[in-house]
Amino acid sequence: MGEAVAFAVTFALGVALNPIPVLAIVLMLATPRGLVRGAALSAGALAGLAAVTAVVYLVESGADPAEDGETATWVSVVQLLLAVLLVWLAARKWRARPRAGGDAPEMPGWVSALETITPARSAAAGFALMGINPKNVMIAAGAVTSIVATGAGTGEQVVALAVFVLVGVAGLGLPVLATALFGARAERALAIVREWMLRHHKVITAGIVLVIALVLLVDSVTALVG
Repeated sequence: MGEAVAFAVTFALGVALNPIPVLAIVLMLATPRGLVRGAALSAGALAGLAAVTAVVYLVESGADPAEDGETATWVSVVQLLLAVLLVWLAARKWRARPRAGGDAPEMPGWVSALETITPARSAAAGFALMGINPKNVMIAAGAVTSIVATGAGTGEQVVALAVFVLVGVAGLGLPVLATALFGARAERALAIVREWMLRHHKVITAGIVLVIALVLLVDSVTALVG
């Protein structure tokens, strides 16, 4: 079970540290009724990540992840393909990074629109951020595939997947919790985080995605050639 949970945490950090949702929640928390709408966004994100994880798990659990006690070849091939896709995504983010001395990057329009939406739409936006975002879908698929490949029992896999979902939404949930507990003090700290992430979010995303790709690459190649 320890190996499955380790994979869960590794992949979940890639979701939790995604700077765009963090930028969205920090911006939202600074607006009127921001705490209510931020909580709704976090709840929607939790539901979205849980949904995509459950769908991927149901699909993969229908196939046999083991062959003669070893990881099935199809599992390693899926991991390898996901690694290649994530490397490509990391390269795109890196090329799109702001250049030194250039203008300050602008906030994406859809993030700025979160300032005025209702709590219900905030929840829907959170669901989309976590459950429909292609990058998160690939990371969730990588997490599920790696967890299944450990050969852990069904109960242990479910626990690991629950850890993946909970840690994955921590990037949204923790700012909401901090604002609820500390109010203005938390808002000042979050404003600093917001400005830093706004300038560096493409580089952060590229680095996170590349690390996850390397985990998948090493795991899949080791299984294929071992």
